[in-house]
Amino acid sequence: MVEEYKDLERVMRENKLALSLPYVKTLFFGWFEPLREAIAREQQVQHIDLLPLDKMTLIVMHKMMGLVMVGNQDGCVQVVQADVHIGMAIEQEEMKRKSKGCLKKAKAKNKTQWKEKRIKSEIGI
Repeated sequence: MVEEYKDLERVMRENKLALSLPYVKTLFFGWFEPLREAIAREQQVQHIDLLPLDKMTLIVMHKMMGLVMVGNQDGCVQVVQADVHIGMAIEQEEMKRKSKGCLKKAKAKNKTQWKEKRIKSEIGI
């Protein structure tokens, strides 16, 4: 998803088509780099490095836009509500990342065990 944003932004800027984008996409492109830089500064100070910077930026942008769109207070979002939603999304993404890592390790272990069994059966052990 991060690569999609970067590629689309690059193409739009090269072809000078950014002005013809829908309003929300224009907002996202305008927010991405400044938000990314702000999160990078916070990550250095707070040692928050659960996810890559670009992924964290996209999560924040999408969660905030979703909260603004469904908000009841004229486009305002309560800070605590935003914090909880963003935190939950980051935790969920981190859990996905960890489970993928565990799955890769399990597959590698099974593959190694299978090779060992095959070698032992060929040798006759």
